[in-house]
Amino acid sequence: MKKFIYIPFIFTFLISNANAEELNMNDLLKDGYKVIKEELIEQDSVPRAIKIFTLRKNKEIKMCSTIILSNGSLISRGCKTP
Repeated sequence: MKKFIYIPFIFTFLISNANAEELNMNDLLKDGYKVIKEELIEQDSVPRAIKIFTLRKNKEIKMCSTIILSNGSLISRGCKTP
């Protein structure tokens, strides 16, 4: 039974370590990545949208996302390698 209690804790710890190297879109652009695609995802049920940028440098692909709130504020969600 105790093993089941530890599973969420270990999972959270592994995820936080995997995301330790947070990528920033500005840093990627300075490093030579180019924006090859932009997508805007809007949801009717929530007053916000998500903008997803796909960047490429040679054969490397990164995806960055930003949340756009209804008041115009931006929240960067970072970049990931798909």
